[in-house]
Amino acid sequence: TDSLAPLGFRWFLEPDLRTPIIHTLHAPEHPNWSFDDLYHRVRDLGFILYPGKLTTEDTFRVGCIGAIDAPVLAAAGAAIGVALGDMGISTPLNSTIGHPA
Repeated sequence: TDSLAPLGFRWFLEPDLRTPIIHTLHAPEHPNWSFDDLYHRVRDLGFILYPGKLTTEDTFRVGCIGAIDAPVLAAAGAAIGVALGDMGISTPLNSTIGHPA
């Protein structure tokens, strides 16, 4: 998940409450944002995301489940960055409120 911090995502939980398996992130506040669009674009690049509608806020989840190492996590973060760019969402994301990485 270190590869998501440079993209400007805000984590839902404070660092001391996070687990290494599932990370919940706030959705970007951008007019082009669509989780479904991001999901399909990232899936086409070889990674799966989870909507994460477990809160009252617009979030999504990144799961680090299985035989996943640092290069795989970096590739997943890069895929998310590419997908956001293809959606017309510049990174780093503009929001500085909430829980930083």
